[in-house]
Amino acid sequence: MSDLIRVHRDAGEANPIQVAVQRPTPGRDVLRELAQGMAVALDSPCVWLFVLSELDGYLRGAAVASALGEDQARRVEAAARNGLSEVRLAVAEGENPLADVLMRRQPRFNWPQEQFSRAPGIAAIARGLAALPIGVVSLLPLVSSAKPLGVVLIATSPGAAHDPRIQGLISLLADQAALAIEYQRLLTQLRTREAEARAAQAFRQMLLDTMGDGLAVLDAAGRIEFVNRRLCRMTGYSEADLIGRDFLTLTHPDDQGEVQRQLTYDRRLQTGSFEKRLMRKDGSTLPVLVVRVPWPPGFNGQSGSVIVLSDLSEQKQREAELERRNRELAALNKAMRAVTSTLDQHTIIQTILQEAVEAVGAEGGSILLLDENGDLVFEASVGPAATVGLRVPRGSGIAGWVVEHGWPALVGAAGQDRRFYAGIDALTGLSTRSVLAVPLIVKGQVFGVVELINKINGPFNDDDLRLIEALTQASAVAIENARLYATLNERARQLESAYAELREVDRLRHELVGNVSHELRAPLTFISSYINLMLDGQWGELNAEQRQGLELVAQKAQMLTQLVAGIVNLQKMDTPPAPDAQFDLCDLARLAARSWEVPLHSAGVTLEREIPVGPLVVLGDRDRIYQVLDNLLSNAAKFTPSGGHVIVRVKDAGEMAQVEVSDTGVGIPADKLGKVFERFYQVKESTPVQGSGGVGLGLAIAKGIVEAHGGQISVTSEPGQGSTFTFTLRKVAAG
Repeated sequence: MSDLIRVHRDAGEANPIQVAVQRPTPGRDVLRELAQGMAVALDSPCVWLFVLSELDGYLRGAAVASALGEDQARRVEAAARNGLSEVRLAVAEGENPLADVLMRRQPRFNWPQEQFSRAPGIAAIARGLAALPIGVVSLLPLVSSAKPLGVVLIATSPGAAHDPRIQGLISLLADQAALAIEYQRLLTQLRTREAEARAAQAFRQMLLDTMGDGLAVLDAAGRIEFVNRRLCRMTGYSEADLIGRDFLTLTHPDDQGEVQRQLTYDRRLQTGSFEKRLMRKDGSTLPVLVVRVPWPPGFNGQSGSVIVLSDLSEQKQREAELERRNRELAALNKAMRAVTSTLDQHTIIQTILQEAVEAVGAEGGSILLLDENGDLVFEASVGPAATVGLRVPRGSGIAGWVVEHGWPALVGAAGQDRRFYAGIDALTGLSTRSVLAVPLIVKGQVFGVVELINKINGPFNDDDLRLIEALTQASAVAIENARLYATLNERARQLESAYAELREVDRLRHELVGNVSHELRAPLTFISSYINLMLDGQWGELNAEQRQGLELVAQKAQMLTQLVAGIVNLQKMDTPPAPDAQFDLCDLARLAARSWEVPLHSAGVTLEREIPVGPLVVLGDRDRIYQVLDNLLSNAAKFTPSGGHVIVRVKDAGEMAQVEVSDTGVGIPADKLGKVFERFYQVKESTPVQGSGGVGLGLAIAKGIVEAHGGQISVTSEPGQGSTFTFTLRKVAAG
């Protein structure tokens, strides 16, 4: 079937079937940070990360780091590229050493640099390493959950080698790098899915072209291999959406059993046809005639079918119009009772139009309503021509003139009237001889027109005009109310659909957080434990450079641990707090302050308390409020230098209990105050003076907890003078 498609496309325009699907790749900042941490930890002149592309299966150079400095790393990368945009290696057995390591899932340690540089397929890497003082090279595969992700190259200084102890550490760092790469990909994929959901929600399918037939080529399994543009217009899907899709999913659920039987009954039979309903992307249905032409046995060495779909919507509309014309309506008062008993726009408009046509003896008629662009759209039609959905440009035709001026029109010879719009007759084949048109008006605003054509017995007269004016005056409010009701119903449906999509996104987010917590906590604890053993001298004394490198790795591992804990805490914010319980906020503040006495004292910071003795009872989740206090104290400790002060205050503020945590730290610029409670936000101008800067989740978590308890949290600050974070909780009424 693919050969047939190629022949077809080669004979015409460029092949639109080829759709490039871009896959997310890990962020280069994260990879550079990982590479730099490994280079410093191992005192390596070069750590080079290669990531396996999901798009084309090549290994691509993603990050280079060197313990000799960033300038040296940039020189290595520039020499390797040699004017090219990237360093890229094919992944095939024997193609190059990195591909062999990745495919075999086996590391290779202590490969002499001279031998490595002569290996096949790595000329670019050899160029980059040529200027470095290198002894040996080690290659380790990056694998997560049996999935290959890339390769890391680690070089040593001349005369040095990776002994078994260092090899174990390198393997641990490589495993951590693989987990970080996989985690970054999962995050990127989740963001992509959220964007796709929002795009699908915003998409609105416009009126489809009713000319021509749709064509689809199916393989033996019923999957679509080729579609023409007409079928795309009929369904509202793009070509990329349809290729590879099961054709059965395009049919109405109630028709799928019969369609499946027709498609698979006997592939040796000749052409067969049947009428069914096609599902559009916007959820509406389209009646179609389906003609299946099976491939002859052995044709082109393949099997399948050609499906031709003819749009029957006009035919079905004409049948519906004929059915409505054959239905007798009651008198004018009966019609009014009917339209006032329902809010369905189509029922009201059609009932009014049918009554108008019958009352004056016209061949047919239409009701046209203004759309948002000011054009008139045929919303209902009775008579020999199916005009529903057709448009009249703003100000065009007799109907456009009636809407523009707000006056009725009685035209005996339509073809001779300069206002007459011949476009509708040209589209429908109708011959309009005479016209009676009356505006639909509500509160002085014209929103549509009732137009009747070709009175059967004689011309339209003033009696006809008065009758239709009375009908439109009585029915205009009913039509407008029905339009508003239909709009509200559609918006409600859209909101319901959007809510369902958001719930699915939220479920995926919870699932991702659970996986991240499970997959990262254990290896982070393992790595931190080994690093602490090395720093404590359990594996021998460390020189200053070794200790500095290990302390940097420990710091990065701690930051990852904080990130995982923060993400888990963010997830907890989405769950309701524990059942409310009464507790003394003063006691809780004293407990939180006491836990920070030793750390602050060790940092040379004075901790002060201004907490009343008497109880100040609030209602809420005691553990979560303690977390708020702990996060605020942690934030104050990070940004308060030695010799400074941290103050914890608890106040009775009428109906609310108020807590303040003040410091004399570096402060926050005024233009950044509105952002400090955002997730992952960190003030670049405020560098921590105690410990690391964290990951920017502590204040966001605190804000979420306080607001979940019905309270508020705020901050005031003066750069160089310090900051004060304040939050309130509702007190428990006395007695």
